[in-house]
Amino acid sequence: FTVACFGSGFTFHTVNAFRIYFRTMSDTYERINFNNLWPQAQFIFSSIWGLANEPRLPSLFLSPARFQSDWGFATLKVKVSTYNVTTNYYDPFDISRHPERSNFQVIVKVTSISSTLTGGTQAPGAPSQVVGSFGSSEFFGSSQDTGVGVLEVSMLADEKGEATIIGLKPYSINVIDVFAINSTNGRIEWATDLGVYSYEGGRLVKITSAIVVRPISIFRCGSIALLNVMNPVELNNLVVTTVNNHLSHGMMLHQSILQVGYDFMFFVEPNTPTELLFSIGRGFPGGVLINASLSNPEGSGYVVAPGECLILNFSSVRMAEEIFAINDQRYKKLINLNAINPQIAIYHKLASSFVNRMRADITEKRFDRLLGVSYAAWAFEMLSYHYTMDQISSVILSMVFFFVILTPFSLLMERLIAGAVGIKRIATITLIFIISIGILIAFHPGFQLATNAPIMYVSVGVSMIIVLVIGIVCMESISTTKALQRRVSGHHFSEISRESAVSQAFSIGVQYMKKRSFRSLLTLLSLTIIVS
Repeated sequence: FTVACFGSGFTFHTVNAFRIYFRTMSDTYERINFNNLWPQAQFIFSSIWGLANEPRLPSLFLSPARFQSDWGFATLKVKVSTYNVTTNYYDPFDISRHPERSNFQVIVKVTSISSTLTGGTQAPGAPSQVVGSFGSSEFFGSSQDTGVGVLEVSMLADEKGEATIIGLKPYSINVIDVFAINSTNGRIEWATDLGVYSYEGGRLVKITSAIVVRPISIFRCGSIALLNVMNPVELNNLVVTTVNNHLSHGMMLHQSILQVGYDFMFFVEPNTPTELLFSIGRGFPGGVLINASLSNPEGSGYVVAPGECLILNFSSVRMAEEIFAINDQRYKKLINLNAINPQIAIYHKLASSFVNRMRADITEKRFDRLLGVSYAAWAFEMLSYHYTMDQISSVILSMVFFFVILTPFSLLMERLIAGAVGIKRIATITLIFIISIGILIAFHPGFQLATNAPIMYVSVGVSMIIVLVIGIVCMESISTTKALQRRVSGHHFSEISRESAVSQAFSIGVQYMKKRSFRSLLTLLSLTIIVS
């Protein structure tokens, strides 16, 4: 009514509240001071009751409109559905298709965000992430401020799986969440589907007409809850959250997420190993949850049954423990291969000391300092993890570089050592190449770090062949163009082929090195010592 009349409202807000335990492990029910809450509740409910019983509201602009550009109201009809792979469309979530529907309460929540928002704001309750590759700025901008013009409506869907919300503002963005709650045990067994089978647009809908009909797909799920999880370095919201199938390390087909502040609730496929990746916007993950440990750094994923809610208490502790377990294995491997750099070692040792303090606090039940210690351990190990992955990538890329230059090296060594012709020359070049590869495998750490070095070499070889073919085509094109030019305008200049000049210079240089073998050997040794 307020939006339809382009009017205003008032808000109750508690001032001078320090909230010293807010979002800490000490924020418990026992610490609530009801003596402070009761006067506030008494004033709020009395004011609302008095306002609702006023006979008229004077001095207000009362000109409601059905649908206008900046005021008016619209109707949103939500159709709760499930995706049918046979028909490639969505079936209503009703009793005829789902007999168990009678045991569920289907709750539809609509958060309507006014189209008139302050710059870079986000409405409370609106998601700051979209599962997959989108971050908070994709739809709502920064998530650190509080938006204006928000209307939250929760209602039960009828037996047909439909819910009608009346009074939404035109051209507003609406976030729709649907949950089917088991009436017998109170568990959430169905949730909004934001995976590959979600309806176009996911759970976002913009009101562009007086009546908008929108199907929302749901799926049978279990849930995983995380508490008080934030960026461990900057202590703000995590940028992107990804839900993967742990077996394939790919996006889970059915998934959803709810976030309120720094608390997360993930809805995942039941009986399926799940991994959660958190990014801080710097390439590599800032946090990983794969149920890893020092004895099993690969992890096994988190598995929940239909309707089960797995609450990962002390979530920051789990984040620190798991990223430490994952990176510790790679750190030790780099140490054994003598491929470590100081940044990795410094941050890993700092993280190790904080992880030990964290474990001691858990044993001594020092929960008052556990939160700070866990975030310090997570932050240091995350930085060590990033530098570790950079180092591994650099080592593997250097291995590819050496593999590429082995071909010209083999040609040079054959001319320098043997100088054979015909089949014998090809056999000599191949033998030198194989010996060089063996030396590279024996001494270069990239072969132990790469997960599949042969496939990488095959791809590099194919790329080299493609480049060679492209070069041949280009040279033939240039030769054809020059021949056509000579045929049309005649032969007005003479030139030597660049390829012939390079080949001739290469051959003369090799012959010069063969005549002065001792000097060449000393030069090669000097270069090797300087590089190493």
